[in-house]
Amino acid sequence: MKDDEIQVLTGLEAIRKRPGMYVGNTDDGSGLHHLLWEVVGNVVDLHLARLATELHVDVTADGWVSVGDDGPGFSMDVHPCHQMSALEVAFMTLMASGPSKTHHHPHVHLTPSMEGVGLPVVNALSTRTEVETTRDGKRWAMAFERGQVASPLRDLGPTSMEGTLIRFRPDPTIFKSIEIELDHVRDHLQQVAWLCPLLRVFFQERRVYGRGGLRGWAEQLAGGRPDASFSTEQKVDDVYVDIALAWSGDRAPIIHSFVNMQSSRDHGTHVQGLHRAFAACAKELGVESKAFSKRIEPGLIAIVHVGLYDPRWGNPSKDQLLSPVAGDVVAKVLGDQFVEAKRLREFFASRLSYLA
Repeated sequence: MKDDEIQVLTGLEAIRKRPGMYVGNTDDGSGLHHLLWEVVGNVVDLHLARLATELHVDVTADGWVSVGDDGPGFSMDVHPCHQMSALEVAFMTLMASGPSKTHHHPHVHLTPSMEGVGLPVVNALSTRTEVETTRDGKRWAMAFERGQVASPLRDLGPTSMEGTLIRFRPDPTIFKSIEIELDHVRDHLQQVAWLCPLLRVFFQERRVYGRGGLRGWAEQLAGGRPDASFSTEQKVDDVYVDIALAWSGDRAPIIHSFVNMQSSRDHGTHVQGLHRAFAACAKELGVESKAFSKRIEPGLIAIVHVGLYDPRWGNPSKDQLLSPVAGDVVAKVLGDQFVEAKRLREFFASRLSYLA
């Protein structure tokens, strides 16, 4: 290839040139909704860092999407390398971290992309992006159009408000349709509410409740039977594990799995660890493993969430977890609970006696 044939893309041009590399399919709606998940993920990051308690999401009929929080806002300090404010860096520079990135728990950056690419991608693939943020008692605002500055950073004056509001309208020249599916958004936010029960989640100005966390979710799926549920939440070797189990009649088993708060549609090692733990429990109860699984799986509801550094994935869309440590820790946590916690032994024994 000749030198004059090499194309050099500057700024956020690369994102607009190859949007599928950053958000996935731009025709089937998944890439469109991915923009929203990116911004929501930043707010959940803040919450996990104990810097925000509320998440507000609203979608208007004309295609505008807004995400608000009550966090500390973006810094106005000038970045030493980029010579612009932290807000401008976060929206204009790939691989730049948002305001919460220095305060993370182990399950850092919760959306399915690489850390730091979220807000620039949203900015680049939207016809217009507007930001209002509060920092040190002042309100600041800035606007972009297709990744370029449309309205420079400006001081709106003193305020008693707190938090950040990000509004964007996806670009119809990038996406086949810019119609946001409200039910899809509501389902996603409901999962966020279950995974973060202390975060106050609002959609279209109505509260989305996640009372009881994953155990509450499992009990709801089981028809509201707290007597037929079990849960445990632990951190082992820098791996966070939250597991909820429940029974619900004899219907097909339901298993939901998550990694760093992102749904793992094709499961992976963390769910394999769940089945390894079941096999170990069967041995302790003196039941052959296959017979045990055959007897407990009908009606089983299992929700498994792991948080870990640098997870390994089976595909670019991050639907299947490959990290062996996740399976080892899930198996250990449930195995220890079976030995030490009478409640888990009773949980399995009650199911076996029900089917006897």
